[in-house]
Amino acid sequence: MSGGTGAVVGGGANGGTGSFSMGMGQGGAFGSGKGRGRGEPSEEEIYSILGALTSFGQIGASGGVAAAGAFHEQMSQLPGRAQDTLKQALAGLAAQAPTDKPDESVLVQLAEHLAIRFALERFERGEIKVNAVRQMLDRMNQEIENLRKILGAHEDKMSDAGMLVESHREILDRQFWAAVPESGKQAVLLSEEAWCIPPRNVQSYVGELIEKGNIAEAISILQNYAACSESEEADARKKTAVGLSEMAELYAKADPKLLGEALRHLGLRLSVEQDSELQGLVSAAFVRLSQEAATNRFFPAMEQALDLISGVETQRPGIARSLRGKMGIEERVPEFVEEALRARQAVAGLTNVLKLLPQTAMEQLSARFNRCSLRDDAEHVANLAADLGEEGVQYLRSTVRGGPVAEAVDMAGLLSKLDPQALQVFLPGRMKDFPRTSQDRIIRQISAGGGASRCRILLELLDHVDPLVMPLVIDEIGVTSDREALGRLLTMVDGDLPAGGGPFLRVKAIEALGRINAPETVTTLKRIVEAKKVFGWVHAQELRIAALQALEKLEPDWARQFLPKSGIEREDLALAPLEVAPNCKFVRQRRHTRVRLQKPVRAISTNLKEACSLEIKTASLTGGVATISRHLAPGTQVQLRLQLGMRNLQATALMRDYRAQDMAFEIVDMSLDERSRYRRMLAGNLSNSPANQGPVENDVTPVPAGIAGSK
Repeated sequence: MSGGTGAVVGGGANGGTGSFSMGMGQGGAFGSGKGRGRGEPSEEEIYSILGALTSFGQIGASGGVAAAGAFHEQMSQLPGRAQDTLKQALAGLAAQAPTDKPDESVLVQLAEHLAIRFALERFERGEIKVNAVRQMLDRMNQEIENLRKILGAHEDKMSDAGMLVESHREILDRQFWAAVPESGKQAVLLSEEAWCIPPRNVQSYVGELIEKGNIAEAISILQNYAACSESEEADARKKTAVGLSEMAELYAKADPKLLGEALRHLGLRLSVEQDSELQGLVSAAFVRLSQEAATNRFFPAMEQALDLISGVETQRPGIARSLRGKMGIEERVPEFVEEALRARQAVAGLTNVLKLLPQTAMEQLSARFNRCSLRDDAEHVANLAADLGEEGVQYLRSTVRGGPVAEAVDMAGLLSKLDPQALQVFLPGRMKDFPRTSQDRIIRQISAGGGASRCRILLELLDHVDPLVMPLVIDEIGVTSDREALGRLLTMVDGDLPAGGGPFLRVKAIEALGRINAPETVTTLKRIVEAKKVFGWVHAQELRIAALQALEKLEPDWARQFLPKSGIEREDLALAPLEVAPNCKFVRQRRHTRVRLQKPVRAISTNLKEACSLEIKTASLTGGVATISRHLAPGTQVQLRLQLGMRNLQATALMRDYRAQDMAFEIVDMSLDERSRYRRMLAGNLSNSPANQGPVENDVTPVPAGIAGSK
């Protein structure tokens, strides 16, 4: 070549390990100075040279006179300057190995080198743009491909050995890019034709800039590359989409804001792109960048992605629905929520992301709210849910109003905190159709939620629940200590009970009045305690005990003076309802003292197809914990026959949660005479067992809002 010094095989950075490079001298590969040199071959002549090299390779691969004749004929048809170029290249090849046959791959590298140098010099002189360079290299690659097929044994061996072989087009692209001067690289990457550069080359160049600290320049290049996704050329949009998919991690590393910008370009294309293949590539790039944002917790970029996909949904709902499930944002909402709750504050941008996913966010927050056992945790969840605004609350309302039963149950607790009026309107009409276990769970969640209007909601629900759930409702009404309940409770004490309710509810109503501690209830309570008939007392002993326990707090002096003539023993008053601490850190507290029994009490279920025996170890007036002979699902109703000495005691109970090998149960109905006997048994164990000596503690139990724990 003009000004050349022969050919050598070297391992430079530009050529790759073992690549062939030709000595250039100052004159370059084909000529010197500006403009094409007098001896430089034209583009068509370069293609002819590559074809001649293919014929030359065939001589070495197959031998024979015919192959040699074809090569000499092809040489003779080349113009003089093209013949000179080829002869110099072959002379350099011969100089490399004067005695041995050169490696066949060197011939391919020689052809690649000629192609790259020709394309590079035309590019540097400004005769062609990057896009034309790619087209030229593609055509040259087709010529070189024929040579590779002849000399392909080397690559075949590598492939057979399971080694990854770089594609030939990628080799040419990479080698061309490596030969471009730094100033030329930057100019191309900041031009409208940046998409022509293979993503691997862009990534390498930008990565080097970042390592050198040239962050601003790296960001400018990536911004410009992303903007190519809105090019008018279909091929440009295609290449850019593929490149953005491959460089998602680089965009996140350089600057998280770049993810949002790239997503914006892609999102706009999603709404208008008509070509089906391009739609798929743009969608894949959009998904990949969204996943990168979710993985790295870049919430502004996630917000951008969700906002864009909502826009796409209005025009192309099918595509939008398909992409939502792949973006990796919704599936990470539980992680985001848990992290925010642990940190006690939402990360910047998280709230906006959750606002765009009201259903997913509220489902997760409701589930988390129902699992809270600490009041502060529940308040924090409710505050985060409130920050999501009206759309999130509206999802709760619509679910409670008409959603599936299981989902409505899960949402009720949080809605009671955020919009109690809506719950009061929508829930009573549906409640009567819910299974008893669902009713029970809703009542507990509303109570544990701690909403200011929970007493009013519970009063509305009282007439719509299963009779076995009514005792729980009345208990929870009492725990609120809300005077709004006084009127309804007083009528219940006098016998005006909800449909299906029995005398057991009257005891519960009196205990609730005792917790409200309202002076205007004194008259009714005294009437219950004092009313006599000719022989004995008008009201059942359990009603009188509960009323006197309430009066001990309202008028302790009167209760102390009346006790000796009341027919009530001092030990009957020992198991009074526990005070509910107003500022307790737990969302639920035990309502009655639990007593450790000196000897376990055996009980048998009488209503199940397969009998179940219970060994009760600890108990209170409202339930206990027992070892059971077989598995029972929480919420199962059991008719218990407790064996107390020579006599049995009957009670209706609901099985609650498992605790290690034991299971809790809650008494939901019992005749008042049976309850008096049961009370005396517990009082006897309380006074006689050393384990129960000492002050009676307010037996607080950390029970999550959604768990049906016994009291």
